[in-house]
Amino acid sequence: MPVAKRTAASRSAAGPVRQTNGTPPVARRQRGTGGFGNARGSVGAVSGISYAEVAAKVRATARSFLSEGPHARYISLTTDFGFKRLFGEEAHVDLLRDFLNSLLPPDHQIAALRFRDKEDRSGGRDVVSIFFDILCETADGRHFIVEMQRASQRHFFDRAVYYVSSVIRAQEPHPDGRAASDAYALAPVFFIGVLDHEYDKPCAGASGYRRFKHRLLGRTGAIFDQNQERISDAANFIFVQLPLADLDNPAQRAEFGEHLLKWLCLLRDIEDFSDLPALFHEEVFARTAKIAEKANLSEKERFDYWRSLDAKISAEAAFDTAAEVARKEAKLETARKMKAKGFSPADIAELTGLTLDQVQAL
Repeated sequence: MPVAKRTAASRSAAGPVRQTNGTPPVARRQRGTGGFGNARGSVGAVSGISYAEVAAKVRATARSFLSEGPHARYISLTTDFGFKRLFGEEAHVDLLRDFLNSLLPPDHQIAALRFRDKEDRSGGRDVVSIFFDILCETADGRHFIVEMQRASQRHFFDRAVYYVSSVIRAQEPHPDGRAASDAYALAPVFFIGVLDHEYDKPCAGASGYRRFKHRLLGRTGAIFDQNQERISDAANFIFVQLPLADLDNPAQRAEFGEHLLKWLCLLRDIEDFSDLPALFHEEVFARTAKIAEKANLSEKERFDYWRSLDAKISAEAAFDTAAEVARKEAKLETARKMKAKGFSPADIAELTGLTLDQVQAL
């Protein structure tokens, strides 16, 4: 799974990084302003305390890479290891069901859920297999693909369509007990994309960008007619952007419900908590916190988590480096064009942010 970038602004907002016992420092991500509020009832209705205030009291003032201190109590649930530990194990299938139900409309609620093989080999031995983060099926035959996406990716929506298509293709025509006329009555497939970043800029192939820009949760289907009416329930897509979750926002609470917002904020923020805020009084969130505690990891699990977190941080660093190089090249290209149009070196330096020496060297 691709790894989310950390921007220079997020590192600046996080303050200085900390290095402990020779392990790599971890820069804190800039979190959304969204929050939890008071523990019970409507958020902020009783105590008037916003999530930002509650979280500030329980969030660690510093974090180490994998220390045993109070500032590293919980693993990151947006790492590959953390996400699959929480939602990809048989013992926790009820937590996955609760999370999915919070995303689904009332008429699509899941009563029972079972995991399927996460590798799709339906394309044959000459076709590269697809490895899903999580693939599961309901008792009534609906299929769910759940993916954690950590960074903007070119053609991400197209990849989602490809994943759904592979599961649709694997459905057998003429299953036992079905009439020939119903041979191609396809079971619905849902793609759940949990984005640990804001889908904030369009890119080539980014179909659906405008539909989801600045929106916490978007639902759509793949097959519509000219009037935008759905003509098939076979393909369904839900995309949720974690940075946009805000429990202090009355409009989000009214539209999506506090339970879903708690899930999203907990997935996003738990790695920064030294203790679980009291507002997470529901049993599903208490269990989630217990699963996320580093103290409950075996030695092998701790190593696997370290490796997953290390891969995430390394990829973030590479992403930041590439982005910085791209920004510098863009500035240089702009400066060259300005120089060709007769702008003075001083004006070019002022408008591009380059030094006068860099401009004169062009």
